[in-house]
Amino acid sequence: MAVGFTDEQKTNIRAKLLTVGSDLAGSVGFKNMTVAQIAKAAGIATGTFYHFYKSKEEFAVALMRDIEEKSFSMLLTRMMNSENIKIGRASCRER
Repeated sequence: MAVGFTDEQKTNIRAKLLTVGSDLAGSVGFKNMTVAQIAKAAGIATGTFYHFYKSKEEFAVALMRDIEEKSFSMLLTRMMNSENIKIGRASCRER
């Protein structure tokens, strides 16, 4: 793991990498973005990226998992706040 960073810094760097990775994937495409671009946008050295992820492919998996978790969380929040959807055995609003 990244040497010389506190646990809080590691958490913040990981979050920043995922945010900029998502942004870059949207603007230039995942295939076209480079590790150097990701690192620069996150404010870290390219070599530091590899303390967090072994490869761009490993980063892609982490990025997809992050997007999946955020999407699931948002969906669950919307479902919990909706009067029309009940969670559990009850189904959507009866028609």
